[in-house]
Amino acid sequence: MKIRTERETISPRNPFHPTFGRSPAVIGGRDVELDSFQLALAEGPGNPWRTTLISGSRGIGKTVLLNEFEAAAQQLGWIALRAHIGAEMIAELTSVTIPRALAHIDSAPATATRRITGVSIAGIGGITTSINDSADAPGKNLLSQLQDLSALLARYESGILLTLDEVQSATPEQLSEIAHVIQDLNRDDTEIAFVAAGLPSGIEDLLQLDSTTFLRRAERVSLGRLDSATTQDIFEKTAALGHRRMDEEAAAHAADMSHGYPYLIQTIGSVAWAKARLDNSDTITIRHVEEAGAESIRRIGRQVHAPSLRNVPPKQIEFLIAMAALAPDGAPVATKDIASRMGRQLSGVSQLRHDLIYRELITPVTTGQLEFTLPYLADYLNGLVA
Repeated sequence: MKIRTERETISPRNPFHPTFGRSPAVIGGRDVELDSFQLALAEGPGNPWRTTLISGSRGIGKTVLLNEFEAAAQQLGWIALRAHIGAEMIAELTSVTIPRALAHIDSAPATATRRITGVSIAGIGGITTSINDSADAPGKNLLSQLQDLSALLARYESGILLTLDEVQSATPEQLSEIAHVIQDLNRDDTEIAFVAAGLPSGIEDLLQLDSTTFLRRAERVSLGRLDSATTQDIFEKTAALGHRRMDEEAAAHAADMSHGYPYLIQTIGSVAWAKARLDNSDTITIRHVEEAGAESIRRIGRQVHAPSLRNVPPKQIEFLIAMAALAPDGAPVATKDIASRMGRQLSGVSQLRHDLIYRELITPVTTGQLEFTLPYLADYLNGLVA
């Protein structure tokens, strides 16, 4: 269980962070992954955690874990470089992000020896024509620039962490180039680590590219829901950082409502904390948690369910709607019952079932039974046809 420093978190403001990508004040359930990654950086080239792929559904905490990996690298004095998804991703790295890192190291105090202060270097939102032109100049490709940066960092026994979020949105050409570069640097025993995060289907698509075969040996982190005890602890400790106590009954109920889903933990906690504030209460009670339920379910519908279903084909949506009608509470449903409700034979829905499992929208729980991967997805789907 990780709690951020007092300067960052102890505040009468709402301590819950119900926004995507922002690290929560209290991080629980990811200690094994963080410890393994930190060990990999200290151990040296060859540790499999130096190339890591993080996958999971929306709102499960992929970006948060990516942020924590960056923080772990910075604590060891490494430079963290972020590759931003977009048409100019590679050009931004070579023309903005890496030059900024080089400038940061060049500006380090002359007295700095064998250690620099780790920082996270990000590019800018857009790249001008002049910058694009400079990226095409001789010696300005991604590999040569990372080699130059690595050579400079070697003076300080430091290294490079390159991170890529939302990998499913990158083009195959961009992913191929990054993969080639990371592979070359690994062959030279360079102090480099690469961590990418994305939806499970995006990670699988990445691994199917002919040019990224070496990534199939990467460490795989598949994020799931947190257990009840960890979830309850997060509610109680986070609430305390906002100068309000969440009593044990309220925390237990909040843990049940959230189903251990990180986005819901922050959303339910945030709304319940605000309800207590409006009551001028220094204690978050079960009533505040219950009142937070409806608003939290609406938010996950807008922020998670709607984007998750945006590109799902109509036949797969029909399967999901039939499943939701049979189990409005999200309980497991027999595949044969879904097929019957759709007026099909069991064999006629097997491909739909396969595709929806691949999309991480449903998951098999027992032989012949399925359940929704995302909490409250049944509520959302039933609302669409109400």
